[in-house]
Amino acid sequence: IKHVSIGGRTIKDGEAAAIWNAKGEHKQIIGPKREFMVNSTIRFLTRYRAQSHQYLKISHIDGRVEHVPGPASIFQNPAYHDSISVESAYRLGSSSECLVVCCEHDNDNNNNTDDSLGNSSSKSFGTDDKSPKEGTVASTTCGTPSSCSLSTPSRMSTSENVVITRLIHGPTLFIPKPSDHVHTFTWSNDEHYSCPTQAQVQTQQFLPQSFNILHTSGKISLKATIPTIDGFSFDATLIVPYKIKSITPLDVDETNGTDGAFLLQSNVDVTKELYDALLFDTQLLGDTFSSEVLKSKKEDVVSALSKVETYPSLLKAAIKCGLHIGETILNETSIQVIKIEVCSSLLKQIDQEQRLAANLQSEVTKKSLTTKICSMEMQEQRQKVDDGVALKRMQIVADDALDIEHFKMKMDALERQMTLELRQAKVAREVRKVEEEGVLEFLGRMKQLDIDMTKFMTTYGGIKVAGQIIGQSALLPEGDRWENIIGKTK
Repeated sequence: IKHVSIGGRTIKDGEAAAIWNAKGEHKQIIGPKREFMVNSTIRFLTRYRAQSHQYLKISHIDGRVEHVPGPASIFQNPAYHDSISVESAYRLGSSSECLVVCCEHDNDNNNNTDDSLGNSSSKSFGTDDKSPKEGTVASTTCGTPSSCSLSTPSRMSTSENVVITRLIHGPTLFIPKPSDHVHTFTWSNDEHYSCPTQAQVQTQQFLPQSFNILHTSGKISLKATIPTIDGFSFDATLIVPYKIKSITPLDVDETNGTDGAFLLQSNVDVTKELYDALLFDTQLLGDTFSSEVLKSKKEDVVSALSKVETYPSLLKAAIKCGLHIGETILNETSIQVIKIEVCSSLLKQIDQEQRLAANLQSEVTKKSLTTKICSMEMQEQRQKVDDGVALKRMQIVADDALDIEHFKMKMDALERQMTLELRQAKVAREVRKVEEEGVLEFLGRMKQLDIDMTKFMTTYGGIKVAGQIIGQSALLPEGDRWENIIGKTK
């Protein structure tokens, strides 16, 4: 804001300014323009722009509130507007998303109520008709787009006005009218009801979350502690598919003649309702499972927890909230059990059993290995014995072969020696034969000469002559004997 005593100011293209003269009269200048001022106050205006998925919320100084869908733009002028803000439209991406919109109408206009639920007439936005200098804003139809579907409106009438509630289903981009109130749901996040600790409860670290877009089908994650028969417990994390069939009035207040849907009550927390019902069901499940079944037949526990019939209180709470969880939803017919965690004491017991089983297995393996080593050693020793026996057998066979060969060699040597001796004896026999023939010839001649051998042999000369001849015979005394005889004769 600047005060100009005398002079001019240029409002460029794309800018706007509000000018008050000395009398306090106001005018709005949209550039491009050169404005001459005397003792005036000038204020350049802030421009607000809404894109196609946004809208402008304009609060006029006369109390009117106007919603202008984008694309649109306007300059905020304090002479006409209390405030201007850019708001995001509600984008419903699929048919499973919806909005609950409440609209209040006077009873005098009840005849036109049904017509007001449709698209509102398009209106050029600005200020008073007699103030063209305020500028205009290009605007599209304000209200519900023609692509969204509207459910049958429900009315809550009082003595002064009628509140009409309708559902806006996607896919669409919804821009509310100034008279529309989009219902805000307050549900706890599914993670908040996953067995929060006492510290989280005391410090209020988990609080319900608020949202406007309601998903008519989806999944809720719940985690509950289930006791066992033998004093242990385990935590089961469940994925519960749900589908909202309709929002029907369940509670009736006869004092003021109004009724409302259970989901539309301000203090309703669907996640908490389902969680509380699940806690009640889990206490009854404690008589069904034991720690042994949990350790050895975990698939049976998962199968039992996956059946919807296991949770009667959860079914009743879902029906109370207008949810259906007992039929085929999202192509699933049962509750999913995604995680089971046993308590610390049972986990410790399981750990001890596993360690004991591991030790036993280690001992068995060790003994088996020792037995195997002993068997290998025995087999090695047996192999050595077998090898020794085989070696001895081979040695015996070799010795036998050597003895046979030696025997054959001996026999061959004996045969050779016998042959030699036979030949020697034959030669000796031949020699003796020759010698004997000489002796016989001598004796024969002596006989022919008619010599008395007795006398002849008693003489020295006869013995000497006879000794030389008869000594050559092997049958007669040897030559040395003859010599002894001759010596005795001498």
